[in-house]
Amino acid sequence: MSNVSNTTMIDSRVFGPMGIENTKIIHFPKGVPGLDSERNFAFVCIEEYQPLVWMISQSGLYHLPVIPLTLIDSEDLDEESREDYYPQLMQILNDNPNTAAYVILKLNPSIKHISLKAPIVVDVELLRGEQYILDYITMQST
Repeated sequence: MSNVSNTTMIDSRVFGPMGIENTKIIHFPKGVPGLDSERNFAFVCIEEYQPLVWMISQSGLYHLPVIPLTLIDSEDLDEESREDYYPQLMQILNDNPNTAAYVILKLNPSIKHISLKAPIVVDVELLRGEQYILDYITMQST
């Protein structure tokens, strides 16, 4: 993993060596729950998987399929997410134009609806991110 001009090399265990623009690498100061030792993730679009985006750890070991919240149809959300979290997350995005939200998708055919309980929120200007573990009470108090 070395910096060459404006790119970082990531040796992805799934996709092989990749030169990633530094502007696509997001720093997570608190890490990502379950992957606490990883602090930097590249957000990579691979044409054959679009509209999915791959959130790949800088070590190249972890690959999380994510999708921008703005591309999710509210009908695809579970009831709690649709009623409680979606409107509030969309308001956060509208109030913070430099912010994007992503949802980690579970690639399991038995899962019929998407949950917004653990969105990834990214400040695209500061290249900083955080994954929130939400519940309705937390969302009401923020």
